[in-house]
Amino acid sequence: MGTTIGIATMNLWLPAVHSLKDKRRIMKSLLTRLRDSGNYAAAEVDDHELWQSATIAIVTISASGAQVQKQLASVEKWLTRNYPQVQITQTRHELL
Repeated sequence: MGTTIGIATMNLWLPAVHSLKDKRRIMKSLLTRLRDSGNYAAAEVDDHELWQSATIAIVTISASGAQVQKQLASVEKWLTRNYPQVQITQTRHELL
């Protein structure tokens, strides 16, 4: 039986954010809730000092590549539904 690791890297735009403090509050909430919502590891990986931009990586693992793709797609839907103030500008998926 094989194991598939999926990585989604998302570039986010936070148009209503006007300070790093605002951004960090939103990102901390988003990443904590995402980790708690399912079988995911998540972290902010770039754009740390930019107010209105963030890059996050989400990782999941499953026995099936199709299941990993489904899980990563559900993360995008979850983020859009739960954080309407955050816009996904680019998403990249990798399967290992």
